[in-house]
Amino acid sequence: MGTFYDGQPSDLLPLPGTVTISSSTNTSPIQVTTSAAHGLASGDWVQVVEHQTNTALNGTWAVVVTGANSFLASSSVGNGVGGATGTVQSMAFSTSTASGGPGYSIPSDGDAIAAASVNGALEALGDRTALLCVATGPLKVLTSDVAVIDDGAIQTDPASPLATLAAPSTWYVVTTLLNWVRAGIQPTDTIEIDVTGTALFTTFSGHDLVFLSLFAAFYAAGASGGTPAKLFGSSVTLSYGSTTTQAGGFALKGVATVPPGCTEMTLYIYAGTNDPGGGTVVLRGDLQTIVRAYRNTPFSGRLA
Repeated sequence: MGTFYDGQPSDLLPLPGTVTISSSTNTSPIQVTTSAAHGLASGDWVQVVEHQTNTALNGTWAVVVTGANSFLASSSVGNGVGGATGTVQSMAFSTSTASGGPGYSIPSDGDAIAAASVNGALEALGDRTALLCVATGPLKVLTSDVAVIDDGAIQTDPASPLATLAAPSTWYVVTTLLNWVRAGIQPTDTIEIDVTGTALFTTFSGHDLVFLSLFAAFYAAGASGGTPAKLFGSSVTLSYGSTTTQAGGFALKGVATVPPGCTEMTLYIYAGTNDPGGGTVVLRGDLQTIVRAYRNTPFSGRLA
């Protein structure tokens, strides 16, 4: 009768911490420079997230090490010169026991016909499977996209506001942030959005609250439209206590689940006020939007 073994995640050390990116090249393959020693070896795999401008670097890559603080992302093709944004996460396994290696021993011809000749490899594979189930958790990251709208692409003139808030307790659209299309997105995926920027408010009659929120419309591939709906947890309240024009930075964060039959999304900023006299809203400077997609990874079974 064999011995039951269900994997020991604790036999494997945690993955190394992330390293921030200093720069990336607009080449093929992309060369990445990190702010600190990355500790990688050629052939290791890494995941890059939230790198701006050279957004083609975001994703998972095998690496060719070119220095203690640099590597090539194999098969990558740059789409711009990237600066000091984003992080690199090593995906190399490391172990705290002899059962797994970094590699592990497999039997060769002539080895004794005994459990000991295969147990090391089988235990190591069991440990890694258990660790992956724990590390993945209920959701896994499908994609992380960064979009920047510069101030030349949005309305910045107070005389021509993006939104006029004519009545209290009503939402008015300020701007369309982006039409987000990503192959492979499917219903029940979770979408997380972060938006940062600066808004300008003017001509309010003395009430001091202005509200900003994220709205999204989901629709089928190739279609358009859909009814925008407020994203859960996405509102911020900005306080203004005078009638003069005032500006304030904001950070919006929203979460939504892709509805049945939908694979694409349009994202909006809406505004509202408690001021019965109304007011206007324009945007100043750049807007940065980060969209992350997650998928449920159901798992049933035993974990050590």
